[in-house]
Amino acid sequence: ARAVTTPGMRRTLRALDPRALFRPSAIAAAQPMKPSAELDPLVACTRNLHHLPERTDADIDRKLAACAELLAESRLDRVRLWREMGRLEAARGNGLIAATYRLRAMRLAGADLYGDLPAATATLQSGGYAAEAEAAEALYGGLPDADERRRQLLDTAVAKNRMHRAGEWERIDDWRRRPRYRASVIVSLYNAADKLPLFLRSIAQQTLLQADGAELILVDSGSPGDEWKVWRRLAGELNLPAVYARSHHRETIQAAWNRALSIARGDYVSFLGVDEMLAPRGLETLARELDADSALDWVQADSLVTNVDSQGRWLSDVMTYDRGDALPSLAYLETCYLSSVGAMYRRDLHQRFGYYDGSFRGAGDTEFKNRVLPFLRAKTIRQTLGIFWNYPDARVTASPLAELEDLRAWYLHRTPAGVRYAFERRDPAEAENLLCAALRYRKSYCRHWSTDVEYAQHLASFLSERDPRGPAAALAEGIGQVLGAYRALDLPPREARPSPNFADRGLNPAARLAEARRVADEVAQRQARLTGDRVQPVYQIFNDNRHEQHANVWRAA
Repeated sequence: ARAVTTPGMRRTLRALDPRALFRPSAIAAAQPMKPSAELDPLVACTRNLHHLPERTDADIDRKLAACAELLAESRLDRVRLWREMGRLEAARGNGLIAATYRLRAMRLAGADLYGDLPAATATLQSGGYAAEAEAAEALYGGLPDADERRRQLLDTAVAKNRMHRAGEWERIDDWRRRPRYRASVIVSLYNAADKLPLFLRSIAQQTLLQADGAELILVDSGSPGDEWKVWRRLAGELNLPAVYARSHHRETIQAAWNRALSIARGDYVSFLGVDEMLAPRGLETLARELDADSALDWVQADSLVTNVDSQGRWLSDVMTYDRGDALPSLAYLETCYLSSVGAMYRRDLHQRFGYYDGSFRGAGDTEFKNRVLPFLRAKTIRQTLGIFWNYPDARVTASPLAELEDLRAWYLHRTPAGVRYAFERRDPAEAENLLCAALRYRKSYCRHWSTDVEYAQHLASFLSERDPRGPAAALAEGIGQVLGAYRALDLPPREARPSPNFADRGLNPAARLAEARRVADEVAQRQARLTGDRVQPVYQIFNDNRHEQHANVWRAA
């Protein structure tokens, strides 16, 4: 749905184009403006927005769309706007979406400033997300022992998933010919019958499967579809070293993966969905890397995303996940830097560090990677081996449910407790390298520079505690100033007073942006001098993870 706004509102929104506001002429012109709400187009638009009616569902839909347009166009005052969208979604009965938006507002503000947490956690608990409610309390509850609680949740996840006991199978059809393989390809099936023929014919082109050096494990998670019939029709024709196993009931993807691991015979494992694939020599190439280095745990390559039609026919290339020679620890900044598609790892990783958490419905792979990342030695090879077939279907991971699960899968690992969990047993140089990257890094699917100022602040604090005279201590104060300036832009103008370093420019949005840019530029120059240009931050406000992670609008199913 598109926003229903007046021509005057659209004109004022266009005047708030952040790229235009960063031009020197615009900034210079903005600074002497009278700090009056009557001269502020953002305040005028927000005022008009709040006067829109809410008498019917259609009214609320239009108001939600207007909020979304205002968020996209201005990118300022987002705490108030996400809270407003949360209120409207709650009025429509979309409680989980409402909780998602309210939690976003807390994340941007750095705390539950408006007392929204009890309502959000009550919604999570009643919706079957008790673990996420507990994580939200630890993240935003403002409790004096909050960091201890966060660490306890992380340690509990390790203990909980240390072992896995597979249940009984409803059916197992085993076509394997050897007691041991170099690699196991594990695939979870649920309502996948229409995509399964193309997947099976494509995976059959893997050279390692053709040489009987790998096995295929298909796990049917109690699917109501015809996957079994498809498999039986093609099994004899393809003659793959494979096993088809079906559970009695529906299970999550990660629960299915754990089941498959219990019957796997490969030394290495690789995971795919029926909408994912590898280049024909992909398995062979990845296995060769693990063969060559016994200390290597995980190897991955780049991946290509393609658009396909409902029959799997190629339509267009979309983008490449280009991981380059980046640090695996960049997964703390962008989860795609440690991948399952186009990747392979040693199966004994699970004996050493635990299994997947089957309670996750959409973010279980993210949680597992963050949980084991401190102990991994990973490598990226400069080839494109993974393939995503972007069918015209909705994905579970593209939903508010996955974002809510990221509270414990990703955001807990980004707290001070998460930083200690990740780096307390590692060489401090690894944390220092990630700190530098957090101030200037490239996402695997983007070409521009990004930052993650909030995570950088936690890294700098951790390193400063270990070495008060180290380089991180010199960066910590400036990072805090930039984070304060960024948070000020997301708060209502009269509440956006982060520190004495942030001058009071009134309510004018261009002036507020100009002041944030001034703070960021001064800090960047000071940090470059302090570190002899080793650290060269690229503080582009709207390229920070505050804007690039979990900023989309969800629609009710």
